[in-house]
Amino acid sequence: MRPATQCRDIARAKPSVTPGPHEGVAGAGFIVIERSRIETGAALIALRTHQLADLITKENPSLIKRCMGAGCSLWFLDRTKAHRRAFCCPTACGNRAKVAAFRERIRSKSTDKTPRRK
Repeated sequence: MRPATQCRDIARAKPSVTPGPHEGVAGAGFIVIERSRIETGAALIALRTHQLADLITKENPSLIKRCMGAGCSLWFLDRTKAHRRAFCCPTACGNRAKVAAFRERIRSKSTDKTPRRK
């Protein structure tokens, strides 16, 4: 089978996943989180294909951004109000960038301290 035919078959397939709502805690109340059980590899590919198609067709392409974290290859959808998000995850890549910037400032301060003449 040719790759184009395989892609077309996957795109036509309905993702065969078993949805299962789960309760979770968010802030002051409960939310329902939908997690799906994926039975086959083809179902996973079909699900991701549909999700990617929705992303491309329903979202503003300028809001799809690459993480600016050093060594990170992830992309994300920036839904912040000012659209200035830079990292895929503020607690991972964002924190690493802040720590690196802090260490660089400390290093530059220690090299700037040259003895003064009186």
